[in-house]
Amino acid sequence: MKLRAAMAFMSLALASATALGGCSGKDELPVDLVGGRGKVIAIAVLPAAWTDGKTSNSCELCPDAVVLKSVTGADAELVTAFFYEALARHPAYHALDRDSVSPRKGESKRQLAERLAARGEVDVFLVPALAETVPRVGTARTATVSGEATVYAALLDADGLERRWSGSEYGGQEMPGMFGWISMMATGEELRLNSAMEQADLHVRELVARMVKAAGR
Repeated sequence: MKLRAAMAFMSLALASATALGGCSGKDELPVDLVGGRGKVIAIAVLPAAWTDGKTSNSCELCPDAVVLKSVTGADAELVTAFFYEALARHPAYHALDRDSVSPRKGESKRQLAERLAARGEVDVFLVPALAETVPRVGTARTATVSGEATVYAALLDADGLERRWSGSEYGGQEMPGMFGWISMMATGEELRLNSAMEQADLHVRELVARMVKAAGR
């Protein structure tokens, strides 16, 4: 009887999983980083591009057409921090100190990149953007739909600012499959749906992992 009840519940759960499932976009280019496999790559993470409809931090160095929808500047700053955290997990990369990658008053991102490149302390630039966020419906434990986020990143050579790699990740939290639901019912575990920024964090980790894989590092 319990198994029948579980299967009946599963048919409803799987129907809602289609609506909640996340997806990711991929647009990757081969990477040929400087210095060969043995060298630690000095990477400068530029502030994430964003707009709230009134104020914006442009995506002028993005080599792809990126449509920016309204987000908050605080969320964009958090996404920048997520990239630093994700890169810290990969010893082949050394991220320049965040303060040294902050633009001076009136300085564009291109001018910032050119200034940093002229110092000879950076091999590549990571150009991120928080393109969109969609709030979670409800709280973590009462939500019916997870939050969603769209995050973009591109890797540019310090010499000439040419694209070496780019990609994007978007969507919400993927729902458990049939066996995941059965396991949760057996253990009494509750489904917790992510907020938009929790999804953004996951997207950043995936983007960095894809970049590292493409680079063979």
